[in-house]
Amino acid sequence: QLPQIETFILNAAPSRSCIPEAHLPLLTFDVLLLLAKQCPSLRYLALFIDGTVSPTRSCLLHENALDSGDPVFCSFANLKCLDLGLSPISPKLKPKALALWLSRVIPLACEVTSTYEYSGTKYEAWPSISKEVGVLTRTICEARREERIIAEARLRIMKERIFD
Repeated sequence: QLPQIETFILNAAPSRSCIPEAHLPLLTFDVLLLLAKQCPSLRYLALFIDGTVSPTRSCLLHENALDSGDPVFCSFANLKCLDLGLSPISPKLKPKALALWLSRVIPLACEVTSTYEYSGTKYEAWPSISKEVGVLTRTICEARREERIIAEARLRIMKERIFD
């Protein structure tokens, strides 16, 4: 575990000359779960990942989830920015499905970007996708937070009725 790391940049924007068209990055979205578990203090994460592969649902579960019968999700508690740099993305990847998956991994306030700078000019690698995923993820996270607040309030009322 690397509990003290707050910033992790793993060549998010490699030189185009270093990336042959036939070679995709080896990392996929699923690496986010490993990093969430190993780097709990991470605040800024920049990666070059294969965005042509959908994240898997099963890898969301923490390794001990099956033992307890309760799904425990690995997620970043402190992440403020997820920068996907020049990561390739498939037009077949559905932004809503990706947002739903990311909403279980990144916190509500986390910004999803794909910006990089080259010769003083700023570029956006996934202009519509990162915007859509960012908005959808925040919307889903906010809805889940509200659902949790309502569920906690209902539980509190039920406890008061039972114990009073």
